[in-house]
Amino acid sequence: MSLQAKAKMYEQVVNTLARCVKLEAALREKNDDASASQAAAKAAILGSVAKDLREAIQDDWKQATAAKVAKLKSINSDLQREIASIRRVIQHADRVVKAIGYVDDVIKVAAGLLA
Repeated sequence: MSLQAKAKMYEQVVNTLARCVKLEAALREKNDDASASQAAAKAAILGSVAKDLREAIQDDWKQATAAKVAKLKSINSDLQREIASIRRVIQHADRVVKAIGYVDDVIKVAAGLLA
């Protein structure tokens, strides 16, 4: 069952619980203790169902959160690898430029010897 479906069901159970409590109070005001006790028993069951649904919803939230945290960690790890790769490319380019500069220096020195 989806998280949304559980939330809707929880809302309906809580609404029914509230109505059941109102029914119990009305029955007690009418001195119908037997029926009020039946309503109270049903309210207790609804309260238990509402608690179980709330816990199931919270478990779903925790699982969704854990999955999202894991995904964020994975994305961050991928990003760190790409940054390291970019740094290696930049270092490589810097080294190529330096090497070409050294070749230019050699050419200048050699040209000076020939002049």
